[in-house]
Parts: sequence; structure tokens; C-alpha cells
Amino acid sequence: MGLYKFTGPLDPVNDSQIVVKRDAQALMLDLIETVRAFPLLIAPRQSGKTTLLFSLRHALESLERYKSSYYPVYVNMEHLGAVDSYEHLYTAFLQQFKKAVPSSHTDAQIVTDASSFAARLKEIAGNGKLVLMLDEPEALPEIFAIQFMHLIRSLFNELDFERRIVFVLAGGPRLQEFADDPEGALSPLTNVTEKISLPDFSKAETFSLLEESEVLRQLAAVEKEKLYQWTEGHPYWVQRLASQIEETVQDKPVQVDQIIAALTSQRDDQNLGYVLSQIDQPKHLFKYLKILEDVLTGKRLTFNPYDKKLKALELIGVIKPSADNAVVFRNPIYQKFIEENISLLRESYYSQQVESTESSLQYSTDLSDSRTRWIAIIITFLVTGGLVFGVYLFLNSAR
Repeated sequence: MGLYKFTGPLDPVNDSQIVVKRDAQALMLDLIETVRAFPLLIAPRQSGKTTLLFSLRHALESLERYKSSYYPVYVNMEHLGAVDSYEHLYTAFLQQFKKAVPSSHTDAQIVTDASSFAARLKEIAGNGKLVLMLDEPEALPEIFAIQFMHLIRSLFNELDFERRIVFVLAGGPRLQEFADDPEGALSPLTNVTEKISLPDFSKAETFSLLEESEVLRQLAAVEKEKLYQWTEGHPYWVQRLASQIEETVQDKPVQVDQIIAALTSQRDDQNLGYVLSQIDQPKHLFKYLKILEDVLTGKRLTFNPYDKKLKALELIGVIKPSADNAVVFRNPIYQKFIEENISLLRESYYSQQVESTESSLQYSTDLSDSRTRWIAIIITFLVTGGLVFGVYLFLNSAR
């Protein structure tokens, strides 16, 4: 097995050779210490969010400045997507604490609502600082997610508690929606969180990462340059290509262009599959398709961060703003992938339109049939009623 890994988060100790220290970590540590706001880390999938949370937890556990009074707890909320009650949510949440805080604080205790849950968190924090790192809190069913974020807000605003509970939230497009003000309403995260971005690796960081492997150190300079040109420092793709090169170089000279061509043509790459599935959403496909076609044809679009469709595509991971604030593909890999699959997306859109039209026609037919039946019933009623009335008149006249 090679040095580089492109599946799952990296461990800050066991994978220390290939963990790139992110500038965001220092900012998050400062926010945790000063608690002027809760860190809100929003970035596309496979940008290194979970790896950063693991590194943050390791820093709080190991650095002399923090380890005696900070209790960092990583909570993967993706596993809480099936909760069906507040009691279930809070109890499942507390189960994640067992290895993170002193044993005397982890005794089982029933929590049934936000108030008892908040009281339990305060009890666990004691005189220290409880740092709750929530990975993908948007995975919760919406009704629970909204109340949970209101709880986060209320704990931030409890000045008498000295903010000894700190929430670190990390997620993608759905968390961005929760953080924005929905339909003019005030988001519970407004004014209590500070958004933190997670840029891709710089060229220097990418080359430094490649130097960790004896195999990659021998890679021709022109191929290293191509690797960066294709990936533009995307964490997943740097690790993916480095891993592929480790396997390939044993058999033949490395040509990054050929590796990219092979990878983008595969149908089983998890990152590309995710991107395609997120674009191919019936509710949004038309607008996504229009944006991607415009960018492919060279039309200049200004990146407006308040445009929800542009922001969504950025957090899906396929576009980004350029230095002059134009909409561009995140890197040439995604541009090549979209070029190769734009016809597939068009076909999907047309299929959705046909299905929608057929459904409308079926509804119209059903409605028409229903109307016909009612007309027949009414006519039958009128005719029958008329006959009965006629017989009644005839009998009366006969008397």
C-alpha cells in the first residue's frame, strides 16, 4: 500500500507525513480560545474538512496550552440522520462523549429536551471548556436541525456561563443554507458564527506533499507541474493522483495527462460521481446546466456570492470565483469531466421535461375522465328526476 490516501479523513498522527497544515486551524483555535464567535467551516466535499477537525482535536488534546482544560469532542452527525425524536437525538449525541471527557462526567443520564440537554453539557464542561466539533450537522432532519441550531445560539448568548461550551460546525451546501437567512427570516447562526473557508493547497504545499514520497521525488519536474495544473491543489485530487503515480511508476514512465484521461472516463470515481449526482437534481438542473454551458462556451459570468445557484455549484465543488471574480471551473479536471458529461446532463433534463409533460397530460386526462363521469352522473340524475316528476304529474292528473 502506498503513502498517499484519497478515501476517508487522515489521522494527524498516523498520517502525519501527508497531512497538510491548513491556515484555517490557527483561526479556529483562536475562535475557540476567545469565543468571539463559533467557527463555521463551510467547504465542498473532500476538501479536507474532517481531516482538519481531527487535527484540531489533536491540537487541543496535545498542546500544553489546551490539554488540561479543553475537552474536544468530535461528533459525526451524519450518523444521526435517522433520529425521530429530540430524546433520541440528545441521547445519541451524548453517547459520543465517552472517550473524550473525564469518566466522572459520562454517567448515563436521560435527556428529553433542549433544556435538559444544555444542562447536561454544562455539567460535562464543569470549569473547563467543552469543544463540540460537529461534522455535517445539516444531516439531521430539518425540524431537529433548526431547533439544534437555536440551542447553539442560546448557549452562545448565555453570558453568565462564560461560553464554556464551544461549537465548531463543519459542512457543505446544506449547512450554507441553514447559515443564510432563509426567506427573509433570521438564521439562528447569524451573529454567533464566523464563516471559515478552506482553500485548496497552494503550489508550494502541493510540491511539499509530493516530496514526502521517494517515488514522487523522482517524478519528472514537468509531470509535477502538470499534476498541479490539473488539480490546482484540490486535496482529494492531489492525493488521488499521487497514489495513482505510486502504483504506475513501477511499470512505466508516468504521464499525468494519461492518468487524468483514464480517471475522468471512469464511472466509479466517488468524487466525480458525487458532483454529477448533485448537479442532476430535478429542482435545480436547468439553472445549473445553463451556468455550466455558459462557462464552457467562454461566456463571462460574474461570481455573485448571493446567487444561490452559483454558491451551490461552488459548494458542490465544480466552480469557483477567479482572481477577477469571474465564474470558472474549480480546476481543469472538473472542466474536462463536465465537457464529457454535458450531453448526459442535457438528456437528463429533457427526460425530466418529458416525464413532467406526461404527468401533466395524465393529470389532465384523469381530470377530464373525472369531469365526464360527473357530467354523466348529473345527466342521469336529471333524466331520472325528470321521469319521476313526470310520472308524479301524470298520476295526479289521472285522479
